[in-house]
Amino acid sequence: MHDHGPAAPDTPDTGPKLILVGNPNVGKSVFFRLLTGRYVVVSNYPGTTVEVARGSGRFSGQSGEVIDTPGANSLSPNSEDERVARDVVVGPGEKTVVQVADAKNLRRALLLTAQLAELGIPMVLALNMWDEAQDRGIEIDVARLEAELDVPVVPTVATERRGFRRLTASLADARPSKFVPRYGDAIEDAVSEVEELLPAGTAGGRGIALMLLANAPTLEAHMAARAEPGFRGTLDEIRRRLASNLRESAAFTIQRHRARHADEVVERVQAAPRGRAPATGLLRMLFFWLFGPAAFYAVGWKLASFVFYALSGEGLLSAIVGGEPRFAALGVAGSALATHGFGLLSMLLYSASMWRREYRGGGSAAAALARLSTHPVGGFFLLVFVLWVVYFVVGVVGAGECVDFVEGTVFGTFDEGEYGGLVNGPLSRGLASVIGRDNIVHAFLFDDRAGLVSTGLTYSVAIVFPIVTLFFLLFGVMEDSGYLPRLALLADRIFKRVGLSGKAVLPMVLGLGCGTMATMTTRVLETRKQRLIAILLLALAVPCSAQLGIITAVLAGISGTGAALYVLVLAAALFGVGWCAARVIPGEGADLLLEVPPFRLPRPVNVVVKTYHRVKWFMREAVPLFLLGTVCLFVIARIGLLGWIEAAARPVVTGLLGLPAAATIGFIMGFLRRDYGAVIIFQQFKQGTVGANQALVALIVITLFVPCLAHFFVCVKELGWRKALLMDALILVIAVLVGTLVRVLLVVTGIDVSLAA
Repeated sequence: MHDHGPAAPDTPDTGPKLILVGNPNVGKSVFFRLLTGRYVVVSNYPGTTVEVARGSGRFSGQSGEVIDTPGANSLSPNSEDERVARDVVVGPGEKTVVQVADAKNLRRALLLTAQLAELGIPMVLALNMWDEAQDRGIEIDVARLEAELDVPVVPTVATERRGFRRLTASLADARPSKFVPRYGDAIEDAVSEVEELLPAGTAGGRGIALMLLANAPTLEAHMAARAEPGFRGTLDEIRRRLASNLRESAAFTIQRHRARHADEVVERVQAAPRGRAPATGLLRMLFFWLFGPAAFYAVGWKLASFVFYALSGEGLLSAIVGGEPRFAALGVAGSALATHGFGLLSMLLYSASMWRREYRGGGSAAAALARLSTHPVGGFFLLVFVLWVVYFVVGVVGAGECVDFVEGTVFGTFDEGEYGGLVNGPLSRGLASVIGRDNIVHAFLFDDRAGLVSTGLTYSVAIVFPIVTLFFLLFGVMEDSGYLPRLALLADRIFKRVGLSGKAVLPMVLGLGCGTMATMTTRVLETRKQRLIAILLLALAVPCSAQLGIITAVLAGISGTGAALYVLVLAAALFGVGWCAARVIPGEGADLLLEVPPFRLPRPVNVVVKTYHRVKWFMREAVPLFLLGTVCLFVIARIGLLGWIEAAARPVVTGLLGLPAAATIGFIMGFLRRDYGAVIIFQQFKQGTVGANQALVALIVITLFVPCLAHFFVCVKELGWRKALLMDALILVIAVLVGTLVRVLLVVTGIDVSLAA
């Protein structure tokens, strides 16, 4: 993790700044969009990998820069996100802070308010999610809170623009807060001494002094560069004297005093949540007595069906989309009775628990789902249901129906020397009528194996676009509903085995969308060790959405045994490598500290907007690389280099992995785009060039293969050239080794993962 002091921003320090500060998941980004409109620049903060959004807005009667800082629980940083938030806040220039707070968690917000008050920065407090606080029966005396803090306090609902005009109007009254805790004689004396050491003209001396006493090495280096000689020696001596007068660390003592001060204010301004009448209504009854039981019935049935399909050797697609398993030992009737019986048992257990714990006590459907999602057993069943929905939508509908329609009907495939469809067919015939077919230009655009249009454009749009769109749509629903943080809590115990906390599930799940983007989000992890392990596992065994969709399309065409083997091998590689890395990489792990938002119904507009921007970003990154990869493939095939590469790789590809030489193309192109490599395996499997057992081996290797070019450069940016290259070399060895072991296992055991007739 980069460790830099406060850096100069990308833009000159001229004009006023409006800085949005707040805990994670409180709605800062919504306020940022409302304040800036469309003209926004997102760039890495100098010296870090953390992205900071900047834009122009109008506030306090004049125009200025609006900056959206990363979510932070403290300005005494424990992560790179918090370090950047602190550096922006204490940086130079005239500034006003809008602290965005979760109205449901006032105490946590006031801990951050105290630090802003100590820095003496003019501020306004926005109590966001006011509607959710009211739904929970939380009552806050806004007028009294304003008097306690001596700054404007505005209740808001950012997603509905409620309170936004009042907030912008209150910026003219922004002022430093008087919410400044007292820390006892020992700390107060030390603060006074440190303030005298600070460079002349340092703003917010009290807040800076407290940060330095709590041990802020990057801030200390920045101050030492501007202070008088001997600054660090004197500061260390003050810290030593303070430590001898305290029973606990200075950082812990300071935070404990802030928490006590915040608790006192909360007691005065916030009433205890009032009792709520038992929830009623048709939707609640439908959830508890119809939707919930039906979902758990389906989960139990599908789990049992998957096991039976795997044992009977039938296709995974059959287990997902329906049909009865035919397990020879029980027969059709016995198999159906067993699987449906398991579904009925699952439904009865769920219904009994929900009636006793939730429905009878007047709980709402959202509250029941929230508790269910983190339950050790119920949370697993809910996760299975979510994964089934994702698989069905992305793997069956996206990679099946949508891809077949776009690739076959819209673009057109190559059949008997001619392209069909609405795009490739007319364009190919039109170009041939002008320049002829035996022409390098026609071959460059419409070669059946490496044409820029027929392969590059068709693969990137017809295969990747439908899959990516549906995945990001579902990801947006999970994100907007509040399910992803709960998934982190559920996964915490498992992830600790590989040196990570449950928070790592967020970049891991995001990696199922795009590993490049997910690698950049590993900065949310607290320690360097966690970031290294997460980056390694993302590059090794987490397929991106496009690759995953294509992989599911291949798995749908082989038996349940093959699909189960694929999942087991990938899980073993992920946790095996993670377990080893946790013991080899030096450093400490971290406990899970995560704000869990309430379950809420996703807003369709939010989900669609997020999906649109993510798909646009992904396609902007992916399509050029697909086209570049196709050009490279065309060139190396034309000059005969492809044959040489296939010959050089034959000992590994055909010898160790047992694949046809043509599969080498998939691994070559997989470095440009991992999904491109999977597409080639997918096409070869459909054409019969690669058998079912070979497809399984190829899928495992292409999943564990080195990350794509864009992902590799992000790893270089995060880790440096040396570590990125060493990581790629390690991943390549692991991929070939695991693929070889699977191939040997299939040969020795005689397992055939082909579909049963």
